[in-house]
Amino acid sequence: MTSIADQFKERIDKGDMPEPIPKWRVQAKHAVLWILFGSFVIIGTASSGVAVWFMTDPNSLLKEYNDGSFLSQILDALPLFWIIMSLTLAVGAVAIFVHAPRGYRYRTVVIGGTVLLAFIAFGGAISATGMSDKIESTASKMPGYDLIQRPRINHFIQLDKEKVIGRVEQMHEGQMLIKDPRGNIWRVDVHSCNPRDVQKAEQSKCVFVVGISSTTNNAFKAEVLRPCPRGIRIQQVRQFIQTRVKEPAR
Repeated sequence: MTSIADQFKERIDKGDMPEPIPKWRVQAKHAVLWILFGSFVIIGTASSGVAVWFMTDPNSLLKEYNDGSFLSQILDALPLFWIIMSLTLAVGAVAIFVHAPRGYRYRTVVIGGTVLLAFIAFGGAISATGMSDKIESTASKMPGYDLIQRPRINHFIQLDKEKVIGRVEQMHEGQMLIKDPRGNIWRVDVHSCNPRDVQKAEQSKCVFVVGISSTTNNAFKAEVLRPCPRGIRIQQVRQFIQTRVKEPAR
């Protein structure tokens, strides 16, 4: 009976054995795997940071839902997009690591748990440092992102109470001048508001006011004053309104 070694020797002598894979090709494959793994981890961690940032928003749209719940907040299209993106990249990172050199030595469950914990920990850190706002703002310029934003903006500008949103132009003796997305200037009386809320709103790039508007001029007596929910910016609301105005004419 021919041994396995003899069988291999016979195949080599006959030239039946495949040519050895060049070392550079193996190294290139490994380099690509580690680059992909690093990219998935970096982008996935950033995505989890944005997801945490949305879910910990103190001015969340959750307050405006009559039947609001934590589930309602998670199922909001914008945070849900970032949650799914983070989980998808986490699964991808685990799959790549398993196929990376020596990745087979570790259990998939251990790798998955480690990646998930890293995403949560670093994502929370990214959210805490304020980087999530910049990441989400950059992502909002990508094609198709506006389709994910529309449900949140649409709900926000269709609240039942009288309201105005805009950018703070000036603040003087309890009167706040706000420029709304249509370019109108509103004089808002904030005497009834919490001074801390007024200070936060004044520092914000987008403010949200609920109260009683004048029937004769652009005056508003504020009952609620706070920064806009995360993911809603004046420029985006302006573009959304312009799109809605044009749609009936089509």
